[in-house]
Amino acid sequence: MLSWFLQQDSTMKAAIISSGVTIIVALIGGIFKLMEFCVSHQKKKSEAQNSVVNISQTTTGNNNTFIGVQNNRKE
Repeated sequence: MLSWFLQQDSTMKAAIISSGVTIIVALIGGIFKLMEFCVSHQKKKSEAQNSVVNISQTTTGNNNTFIGVQNNRKE
């Protein structure tokens, strides 16, 4: 394989090397994006498990009427 590479002219050697480097850079970038996706997915999953809903209602004044509070939280 090395003898085949050495037989090529300099333009072809540069093209082969640059295409190899491009493929390696794309693979490394893809690995980092995959890792970032996995970390953000785990973070969203843990936030969803730890979510807490607090509902508080206060009023001031005279003759206040409460119509109702509706909570449509689905788990």
